[in-house]
Amino acid sequence: MTLTRATLGQLAKRQTKEIQIGDHVAKIQRPTPLEYSDYQTRLVSKDGTADITKFADAIRLLTARMWIDDDGQRLFSDSELKELGSIDLTFYQELSAACQSFASGDQEAKKTLGESELITG
Repeated sequence: MTLTRATLGQLAKRQTKEIQIGDHVAKIQRPTPLEYSDYQTRLVSKDGTADITKFADAIRLLTARMWIDDDGQRLFSDSELKELGSIDLTFYQELSAACQSFASGDQEAKKTLGESELITG
């Protein structure tokens, strides 16, 4: 189907994925192009080189923007990033790794898109 302004809204529905971490299930959504661009921009300093000092903050921002509840609402706002940093470290590491992978279009997501019950969209 050819996309028109009238049908463009179909692309606004973001894909989601459930991640099993220990005894818990976290739900994440694929970021918008603006959210992903903001994440990438935070990783680079003004001279265009990678800025490792900003890496943890960029990952925390991406994770906060992708982690959602069952109603599709974010669990943490941009202003609550410090609270996100207070959860269990192992859980956070697995969740943030899953967010980075899903955001960049990981191979698993590409293979299972539309086939898995865990990925919707």
